[in-house]
Amino acid sequence: MTEASPNDIAPVMSEVLDQSIRYHPVPRDEYRANLARYGMSQGFLQGIVDIVRAQNDGISVTGEGPRHPGGRTSFGEWCEQSLKPAVQA
Repeated sequence: MTEASPNDIAPVMSEVLDQSIRYHPVPRDEYRANLARYGMSQGFLQGIVDIVRAQNDGISVTGEGPRHPGGRTSFGEWCEQSLKPAVQA
């Protein structure tokens, strides 16, 4: 799978949801504070921050596309099958 940036996936989400979606980066300290408000442990929180930093630096942290019980699916398919129904609910 080719790693997609937030700026690559925003247009896909916009098309599927029929609304304008834009990527807005959040400073790392603000992101950490937002996650901490949900009661995440410091270790888990640091792991999430490290993953986001790696992705922002262009490092693939998964190497695979999203999965569902039938196997791999494209991001656009996932948006149609999972994101759109969740947003509409």
